Amino acid sequence: MRATLYKNKSDERYISKDLESIGTYNNLVFKDDEDLVTPTFKVTDSSFSEECNYIYVNELGRYYYIRSRRFSRQCLFLECQVDVLMSF
Repeated sequence: MRATLYKNKSDERYISKDLESIGTYNNLVFKDDEDLVTPTFKVTDSSFSEECNYIYVNELGRYYYIRSRRFSRQCLFLECQVDVLMSF
């Protein structure tokens, strides 16, 4: 899946976010089951930006907060939560 990476500078309660685009990532995949509300995405590219805290997944048409990051066996796992205000 393709994703656009952002640095979110706004409070979560605002509908319109102040987003700074950081770049795109083309190889985003679900870690396990396809949970659209609180997914965990697997990233295998070591150039993934550490400063991003917000992500838009093109194929899903949804914005997500990046809640935490975990490293395991040369992979990065992004634990996310959908931003309902921006997504719908």
